[in-house]
Amino acid sequence: MTETAAYRQIHTQILWNRLLAVVEEQAQTLVRTAFSTTVREAGDLSAGVFDRRGRMLAQAVTGTPGHVNAMAASVGFFLRKFPLATLQPGDVLLTNDPWHGTGHLNDFTVVTPVFRGTSPVALFAATSHIADVGGLGFGCSGNIGQKLAVFEPTHGSAPKYAGQHKVNPIATILAAKMMLDWLGEAQKAKELEGAVADVIQERKVLTYDMGGQASTLDMANAIAAKI
Repeated sequence: MTETAAYRQIHTQILWNRLLAVVEEQAQTLVRTAFSTTVREAGDLSAGVFDRRGRMLAQAVTGTPGHVNAMAASVGFFLRKFPLATLQPGDVLLTNDPWHGTGHLNDFTVVTPVFRGTSPVALFAATSHIADVGGLGFGCSGNIGQKLAVFEPTHGSAPKYAGQHKVNPIATILAAKMMLDWLGEAQKAKELEGAVADVIQERKVLTYDMGGQASTLDMANAIAAKI
């Protein structure tokens, strides 16, 4: 091995160790400052740095391995929707969309571009699990296999409210939206999701968990009327 080749190997290793130290500091800072006990105590997070094309360069040792690939997929999604050339210093990209992130609403992925002068040179990303998101009335879920899938509200059957006709049906409706997406009915899924969003934003028909008095059927009818 020549002196030049040896020098290059040492130089590369120093740069690599520095890169790992940066993302590890990113993850440790997130743990120390997190409000979410799932992040602070269980380490349910991931952190990494990506090149201008959205390819992961390094990931933190601290965190959950299951997040890493999903976090990387989120960075690619962001770059397709918001090309790097359109971003400015101070921009922050955030999503908890299950189809563009880790698969459920509780995981939030944040991506920020890094600039040298006015030129973007890299992207940092982090994913954190936040337990107290929304409420049971909004939580939809899906168990997706290679050929079959089951979609249901996170709260299950809510037996303590049986017969009271007061449970928020949005979780069940959004589970149907997820099913339509899985079936390839993207337009119908978008219409259903849009109807839910319209009713929530109007705040005219609200179930008890949203501060209103509407029944399950009232809410379902209001959403149906928007489609």
